[in-house]
Amino acid sequence: MIKKLWFSFFLVCILPVSVFAQTYDYNSKLFQRIVNQLAMQGHKEHDLATCTVKQQYYKEVLDMLNKGKSEDEILNYYVEQLGEQALVVPQKSGFSLTAWVVPIAIFMFGAFVIYRTVRRKEGN
Repeated sequence: MIKKLWFSFFLVCILPVSVFAQTYDYNSKLFQRIVNQLAMQGHKEHDLATCTVKQQYYKEVLDMLNKGKSEDEILNYYVEQLGEQALVVPQKSGFSLTAWVVPIAIFMFGAFVIYRTVRRKEGN
């Protein structure tokens, strides 16, 4: 009788918690989206089976996801630890935004100067 009582307690109390708890694995879309944003200290393109650095990143991200951390919290953790180079694509804010815009502006200005120079030489 006591065994049946414990089993019933388990089914009523513990089983629903484990059923509703979100667990992630290497195939989860959220997990894949996060690791695809991380540079992994230059090991991003390495084979997971042989690269211990990439394996460590995967394990850390998976642990953080399963502990309930959000995508932004995980990415911010790596940016705080390693700086902007932790990400494959720098963030589009602050100094990083300048790093994105300035080269494009310089290229466009240079193209304009060359265009004007060529047009003037053709006119003479």
